[in-house]
Amino acid sequence: MNSKQSINKGFAADHARQAKALKILKVIEDVGKGGNNTLKLLDIGTGNGSIAFYLARHFDVTSVDVVDQRSEREGYSFCRLTRRASIS
Repeated sequence: MNSKQSINKGFAADHARQAKALKILKVIEDVGKGGNNTLKLLDIGTGNGSIAFYLARHFDVTSVDVVDQRSEREGYSFCRLTRRASIS
């Protein structure tokens, strides 16, 4: 893959994450919590952190993941999970 393909793929991924964040905001608005800047959100499996970063513009966001792969690090709290939880 050449660098131009890599840039285009990254842009598409970032655009998709922003679209997903907008859908999440719409769901929050639909349940009557939009505009509630004291609302706390938990982003499980944050990946690169772009959704948490976007949502942190509106709410108090904490993100968790087993690996820190974040490219966006500002505006929200992050906690790296160190142990796997077992589900019984």
